[in-house]
Amino acid sequence: MKKSIYIIIVFCMCLFCACSSGEEVKLEESESALEDAQLETTALSSSEVSLSESHSTIFVHVCGKVNNPAVYEFENGARVVDAIEKAGGFMEEAAIDYLNLARVLADGEKLYVPDMEEALESESANVAQMSTGDIKGVDTKVNINTASKEELLSLKGIGDSRAEDIINYRTENGKFAAIEDIMKVPGIKQGAFNKIKDNIKVE
Repeated sequence: MKKSIYIIIVFCMCLFCACSSGEEVKLEESESALEDAQLETTALSSSEVSLSESHSTIFVHVCGKVNNPAVYEFENGARVVDAIEKAGGFMEEAAIDYLNLARVLADGEKLYVPDMEEALESESANVAQMSTGDIKGVDTKVNINTASKEELLSLKGIGDSRAEDIINYRTENGKFAAIEDIMKVPGIKQGAFNKIKDNIKVE
């Protein structure tokens, strides 16, 4: 009787151990399968992103002196030369050297190719703008505290003697504190000041 009980106990222990080992193996297999699925999903997402980036496109309106003006689709990173080529090339009267053919195109931009006359007018306007100091950041005002006689003569209504008067005044009295102080110079009244106030400065 005791022997039978002992055999039953041993059998139950063996059965319990076998079940526990099976559950551990199944758990390990499940965890491994989950990790593999996560890696596969990550790789797929990366692949989809790379594919999307490599096929991103832009649209550019190419017009002016080209043979086939229209809105064209380009790969991101395309350049002006690519746009001209896709639009059928330059027309005979196009200002070929006016554009920077190596510039990278931007999505939604309008690329206009001028003719020779338009290009010359544009260049002339730019030169005129530079000469009058209209370009942002360029200061062409005359500093009345440091200006030479020649610089003072460039001011409207300031002649030889008046320029010398300005230099003599600042030599004897020191620097002008404000542009209005130039009216302390003999011969320079409100009318003369009004003509030059927008073209002078003090520092």
